[in-house]
Parts: sequence; C-alpha cells; structure tokens
Amino acid sequence: MVPFDGLKRKPVMGEDGDSPKCPARPLTWPWSAIWSFLTQRAWEDGNERQTGTVLLFWEQGRLKACLSDRDAQAVGFVTLEGLSDPFDELENALRSDHIDWRAHRSANKRK
Repeated sequence: MVPFDGLKRKPVMGEDGDSPKCPARPLTWPWSAIWSFLTQRAWEDGNERQTGTVLLFWEQGRLKACLSDRDAQAVGFVTLEGLSDPFDELENALRSDHIDWRAHRSANKRK
C-alpha cells in the first residue's frame, strides 16, 4: 500500500502547510487514511481540525459506511462491495476523495 501522510485541507490561496499533527499509527494498522480521518487533530498548516467518525452498518444486504467529517460539518456514505476487506475499500474511498459529501443536518439548522 502507498504511504499516506495525512489528510489535506482543500487548498486556499496563500496557505503554506506544515506536517499534520496526528497520533502515531499502530504498526499493525495498515489503513493510514482511515487513521488520519479518525485521529488527525490539526491540518498541515497547523490549524485545528475536529476528528471524523466512521459508522459501519448493514442495510439491504450491503455493508455500508457513514463518514462524519465534523470539521467540515459533512457526511458521506460508501457502499462497501467486498466483505473480505471492507477497510481497504474505505481506505481507497478516502484517498480518492470521490466521496459524495453532503452538509450535515446540524449544519443546515445553523443557517
């Protein structure tokens, strides 16, 4: 698996990044994008980041993941095709940044 150096905030004009602040990943945990999503407390520029959550659930015969990006106040869902290594699929989804993120309900209430 390709090394993953942490989540990156979407580029903003004039930002320079430092290394992200994230707890050391256990050696036996191969999914670094998931680890960063769950534990990284600062962006590469040093700004504070709220950690994310992942909820796995079974619905209509499919294993699914609900990702809650508390920092962006967004949720995204991923349908996991393979039961043998669903964490690999979730890792690839986070790395690809092709998750269909939607505003979290609580974000809509604040408007």
